[in-house]
Amino acid sequence: MTSADELRGRNRDLDRQLRELVATVPDERLRDAAGAGEWTLAENLAHIAEFPRYFAREITRMVAADADVEVGRTHEHPERNEAIAAAESKDRGQLSAAIDAALDEMANALGLVSDDDLRRVFTNRKYGQEPLTAYLQRYVLGHKAAHVDQLRRTLAAVAR
Repeated sequence: MTSADELRGRNRDLDRQLRELVATVPDERLRDAAGAGEWTLAENLAHIAEFPRYFAREITRMVAADADVEVGRTHEHPERNEAIAAAESKDRGQLSAAIDAALDEMANALGLVSDDDLRRVFTNRKYGQEPLTAYLQRYVLGHKAAHVDQLRRTLAAVAR
């Protein structure tokens, strides 16, 4: 990604794909998993509703900072795990609304990012010093693309 506009365009495309996939999730299959040890559709949706909000807050904080800030998280992050654990008590409408709000929050945060911001360097808790472009590729674009693929695979597996 070479510009903030390109970043926002790719993000919009991934959001469109996610919203289209979420709309196809059958209510009666929401608690189904792709296989042993895999997330249910509800857990997938709950995570898709959680992670953009978390990273949107971090992006907003990074862009507003005058200096380096520490960012990133691991799979053990409480907010992530709580959202997944709560998934089973939610219906598709609740999960879908939460996803829409989270994707909008991320789009708003990305609207704050300038081309100059993309080159700024921050300290990632997991990967060390890296430019914002690497952070956005990993935690926003790459993460969303992975969940588009995961959601497609899970939908295909539960349809059998």
